[in-house]
Amino acid sequence: MNKKLLMLIGSGVIIICIIIAMKFMKGVKTIEEALGIPSKNSAKIIAEDKTPKGSVVFSYSKEKDSLYTSFIRKSLFGYEELYSGVAGDITEASEKLKLSYNYFPAIKQSSLPIYFGIMGEDKIKEVKVKEAESKDGWKSAKIIEAEGKRIWIIYMEGFKGSKFNIVGISESGEEIVSITDNISPRKAEDKPIKSPYK
Repeated sequence: MNKKLLMLIGSGVIIICIIIAMKFMKGVKTIEEALGIPSKNSAKIIAEDKTPKGSVVFSYSKEKDSLYTSFIRKSLFGYEELYSGVAGDITEASEKLKLSYNYFPAIKQSSLPIYFGIMGEDKIKEVKVKEAESKDGWKSAKIIEAEGKRIWIIYMEGFKGSKFNIVGISESGEEIVSITDNISPRKAEDKPIKSPYK
């Protein structure tokens, strides 16, 4: 009886190892594969902002004038996309608005939520975000120079609420643009949701 049990357990372990090995071999080995590039309308990766939980990857399609933004995580089986979005006509929009902005909600196994966008006004040298109804101070966004585009990004950990003020500031401290955005019904402190791609 013990020999049969050991053989059964051993066979089960071997089958599990074979399944894991097959899945690993089929895994997505590059960020480009995870994003579906080059099939994604001739988009090209222009920037990657690495975090302890993965990377925010920005891809640009000159043909469509679109910015594709994705959160990519590397697992044992390769890269996987946990969340993404696209903004079209970004050159015109960022020039007209002076500062474009998008919000990604909290997703499990990621560094989200984030605010990010394109700086369309050359005079803007800094972007700051603050909770609209809070007395807490402004938090500065990270600026990423990416092949002729200036991307701003801020990780929303510690932020609360649904209403936020976003400002673009010149080198001399002059406020060039001020935006109030409302992400309702979401809140920055919402519990992370499961990736829609899993």
